Amino acid sequence: MISFADFGLAPSVVETLRLHGIKEATPVQERAIPEVRAGRDVIVQAQTGTGKTLAFLLPIFEKIKAQADVAQALVVTPTRELAIQIAKVAGRLGEAAGITSLKSPLPLASRSDETSSAGTAREICAVTPIELEELGADSTVTSSLSGFDPSSVTS
Repeated sequence: MISFADFGLAPSVVETLRLHGIKEATPVQERAIPEVRAGRDVIVQAQTGTGKTLAFLLPIFEKIKAQADVAQALVVTPTRELAIQIAKVAGRLGEAAGITSLKSPLPLASRSDETSSAGTAREICAVTPIELEELGADSTVTSSLSGFDPSSVTS
């Protein structure tokens, strides 16, 4: 198995993973992380618990410019529960990468229980296709997605 340090991740991220009991990459991560880092589109199908979430989040962390005024990564998931799960993982690990304003789903005023400090930058957003479609009319949200067109998403 490959250690996360072998991927050249920031030492703070490697240490945070270690503190969460994650010391070596899973086979899914070994194969996917280099492909994602190279900018290739990747489709990964594997059982629950095989490390798919970290396989795409860790390369995203490397590209995020912390404290930016726009969303820089959009994760579209089939279920709201998965979007929330991904946001929780990103929140726990993102702090070590200097990413402090992770939110999911894209915040609506009525969802304050799932978000923090509404109105601040959202470096990573995790949503379902329906939520993305519903938010398409919100010019504040669409402008924060920096060129992403939610109307292009079909459910």
